[in-house]
Amino acid sequence: MFSFLLMVLVLGMVARWVLSSVGERGTPELEARHTAEIARLREEMDQLQGQVMRLTDEQSFLTRLLAEGERPAGTLPPAQSSPQETETGDP
Repeated sequence: MFSFLLMVLVLGMVARWVLSSVGERGTPELEARHTAEIARLREEMDQLQGQVMRLTDEQSFLTRLLAEGERPAGTLPPAQSSPQETETGDP
């Protein structure tokens, strides 16, 4: 008996939920509100995508700098080799 009452209660709640959602779908005010919310969410997603792309670029730049900076102590980068000093008699 208890399981039957529980099943009727659950079915009643599901029927109420379905009927209430069907009645709200046709409301133009609700659709306009949903459309505006979706547009706002899309704009925010575009902004987040731009920020993620900038962070990715910064991360790759810093990774490259760190990789280039890992040279043994006492060595100079190829572009900055030590110049050979030549002694000339001219002051």
